[in-house]
Amino acid sequence: MGCCSGRCTLAFICGMQLISILERQIFDFLGYQWAPILTNFIHIITVILGLFGTVQFRPRYVTGYAVWLVLWVAWNVFIICFYLEVGDLSKDTDLIMTFNISMHRSWWMENGPGCRVTPVTPPPSWAPEDHRYISITSCLLEYQYVEVAHSSLQIILALAGFIYACYVVKLISEEEDSCQSKRITALSTNQNDELMFELVFLHKCLNMIVSYGLSQEHRTDTLTSKSPSGFSLSTPNPSSSKALPSGTREPSCGQPPSADSHHCGH
Repeated sequence: MGCCSGRCTLAFICGMQLISILERQIFDFLGYQWAPILTNFIHIITVILGLFGTVQFRPRYVTGYAVWLVLWVAWNVFIICFYLEVGDLSKDTDLIMTFNISMHRSWWMENGPGCRVTPVTPPPSWAPEDHRYISITSCLLEYQYVEVAHSSLQIILALAGFIYACYVVKLISEEEDSCQSKRITALSTNQNDELMFELVFLHKCLNMIVSYGLSQEHRTDTLTSKSPSGFSLSTPNPSSSKALPSGTREPSCGQPPSADSHHCGH
């Protein structure tokens, strides 16, 4: 439940970041602010990857997203300092925002809430021919404060995303460790079951071999103790036989006995 709640919250934060940065990207394109356009594009790609990692349980993508958020916060802090002219920074410098390609300023400079734009004629001699020289008055909110508000919103969302990204990575890692331990336990249990099955099988085979050997031995003893006709063989008793006189042969069975001969014993 905690993992689902953390992942859902991080997915919601990523969605809010995408909406806000797309809105900011549009106005940076309108103002020809090339440096913010490039960083915004990188941020959009990274947020999409972070959202993918959150949905698909990919901790590496979420970790990369969290690392980028640190750089993103640093960039937006610089933007705030730039427009508020902290230190030696000046918001009129063309090199930082437009790479000295043009003299354009923020789109909000001319299109801010309540701003009135008045062309100045004739333009000064230093003004380029393809640019117009204007005067801006009556703005309810100066353009630098609009840019500061945009950057502040990005910092807040980035901090929330970083916290939940770390939380989600921790939950995913714990869940993977738990699944791995369960998998190892199940594997050891299966191995033990297979070993017990093999031992039982070997035990049955040995019992069958021993039983077969005993039956064969008993059969051999039985055949040895019996005649071919099935009757038991008897051995004559020496004490019961009488000695015959010399010169007298023993009568054979089936012949009539003489007067002085013994009967054939049955």
